[in-house]
Amino acid sequence: MPPVVIVQKTHAYHRLFDDVPPDEKLARLHEVNDVFHRRSLEQRQSRVGQEQLILVEQDSTKSSDKWSGRDNGFMVHVFPKTSVPCALTGAGSVELKKGDFVRVRVEQCMMKTFLSTPLERTSIRDFWERQRRQASRQHAASS
Repeated sequence: MPPVVIVQKTHAYHRLFDDVPPDEKLARLHEVNDVFHRRSLEQRQSRVGQEQLILVEQDSTKSSDKWSGRDNGFMVHVFPKTSVPCALTGAGSVELKKGDFVRVRVEQCMMKTFLSTPLERTSIRDFWERQRRQASRQHAASS
């Protein structure tokens, strides 16, 4: 986040006096950034171990033997190009391709990327039906 700059032709520029020293502004900016990054990391780490539905988008930018895709929160997931079971057809293992939906388990979070393990090729409907069944089982077990 850039430091605050008072823009000309605004009410603040003409009517208010900036009495905060530059080093104090910078210290406040660093504090805001630190809180933001710490909270963001906590939120990302809470997803480790969860299953996510990913749309396979492209080869990973760092490795051609990995896929890159996004979840419904637009977070990037990187996972190996391996054959996975197909929940749609019940057939054996299939190779993923761009445009496929895949259920993954989040293994690790990086600064802006999740490292995941592909579990199966699926559809949006099948993924959410599975999630709903698991939630109802957990609710019944806790009652």
